[in-house]
Amino acid sequence: MKNHIRFAALALAVSFAGLCFAPIEGMPQGEKFHPELNDQQLGQYQGGNAAASHDPMASPSHEDSGQVPAGSAEAAKNLAQAQSNADMAAKSLAQAERDQKSKSNSGGPNLAMAGAFVLIGLACAVGFKTYMDKTVPEAPGRKK
Repeated sequence: MKNHIRFAALALAVSFAGLCFAPIEGMPQGEKFHPELNDQQLGQYQGGNAAASHDPMASPSHEDSGQVPAGSAEAAKNLAQAQSNADMAAKSLAQAERDQKSKSNSGGPNLAMAGAFVLIGLACAVGFKTYMDKTVPEAPGRKK
């Protein structure tokens, strides 16, 4: 029983070690690396102001301070910006659908490669166990 557990643990360890060398997919065509952005750069990239404080104690609302909200020019600008963001979101969703359809059967080769690594790992574990059984003598055990 003890040998079976050792063999199973060894086979599991070797198969996981075999999976460590699975191929890593490259960056999609046309994509570029984006460095880490601070709050202000992120706000510009997303079309808003991420650096603005959302703490109600830090900035009083318009009703509390007695200020009048900005005019219709600012409202029109915000509406136009929201429309452009909606257009960008629709384009992103359409691109994601095209990417998803084009990569629908890209998992097959990776799955076959993973299976091959598992089989190679199991074969190595069986070979190692067979070699050790032939070369290392049995340890004297207690008789029942």
